[in-house]
Amino acid sequence: MPNSLRRRTAALRRRYTGELSEASGRAVRPSRTGLGLDDCSPQQQRLRALLALGWFNTDPHTPAGNWCAHGVFSYTLVPSPRHDSLVLYTNSAWGVVCWLVPGEGDWPARIPGLRFESGDGYTWRLRHLPTGSTLIVTEEHDPGEAENGYEPPSRIRRLSVGMTDAEYTALEKVPDMSPAATRLLGALAMRVSLRDPSETWAVGGWFSDPLDRTPGRSVAYLERRLNGAGDEWELAWTGYPFPDDLAAALTHPTAGLPDTSGLRIRDGWALRHGSATLRLCSLE
Repeated sequence: MPNSLRRRTAALRRRYTGELSEASGRAVRPSRTGLGLDDCSPQQQRLRALLALGWFNTDPHTPAGNWCAHGVFSYTLVPSPRHDSLVLYTNSAWGVVCWLVPGEGDWPARIPGLRFESGDGYTWRLRHLPTGSTLIVTEEHDPGEAENGYEPPSRIRRLSVGMTDAEYTALEKVPDMSPAATRLLGALAMRVSLRDPSETWAVGGWFSDPLDRTPGRSVAYLERRLNGAGDEWELAWTGYPFPDDLAAALTHPTAGLPDTSGLRIRDGWALRHGSATLRLCSLE
C-alpha cells in the first residue's frame, strides 16, 4: 500500500471510528486493504470474541454473565484495532482496567486470564495469558511503550500471576465458537463507538445516542445478553444502541465486517457472516 493510499485510508477510517490520526495511521497496514478493523491474528480474534462475551453480558445465567466486565461502558471507549494488538482509548484508563483485569480472589472474573504487564497510570499494557495477545488501555493521544517501573494497586493481577483454577473453569464454560462466529463477535466488540460520517447511524458507546434522535430508548434498566454456541449466536439488550444502528455498523460496505449481510426479522436483525449467524434482538 503506497503511503498516499495509506494516509487516505487512515483518514477514512477515523471518520468512522473516532480514532486520533496517530492511532488510525499506525493501525492501517501497508499489506492490507480496507479499513483494517478486522485484520488480526487468530489470537487477537479469540481475545476480541471473549471481550464481546464479557462486555455484552449482564445475565448471570449465561456463561460469561458473572464476569462483570460490562461496566467498561461507564467510560468512553474508542477501540483502535491492529493486527497484533488492540488499543482502547478512554477517558479513564484506570476505570476501564478495573473492569477488565481480575483482582484479588476468584470473582468477579472480569476477562479471565488478563494481566497487567506494564504501565504508567495513563497507559496500561495488558497481556491475555491464554492467547498471548496484547491489549493496551490508554488516555494518551500517542501512547509509547508503557513504563516498566510503575507499580499498580495490589488488587490488579500482574503478569507473574498464572491462571487460576477459577479462570480455567470460567473459560471452559464458554461455548464452542466456530471460526466465522469468532470473527463476527470480535467485529461486534470493535464497533462499540462506530459512527456513520453522514450521521444516519451511530453505535454511541452503548450508553447514548450521539445523533440525539427522538424517541430515544430507555436507560432506566440496562440488560445485555450475548449467548449461543458454534455458528448460532444471539445478542439481546435494552437501552442503546438502536438495533438498526448496530446492524448497519456491522454490515456497512466500508466500515462493516467484510462479507457480512443482514436480514430484518420480526424482533430485530439476523446477521450472516460465512457459516455464522448473529441475531440482534431488542428487549424493549
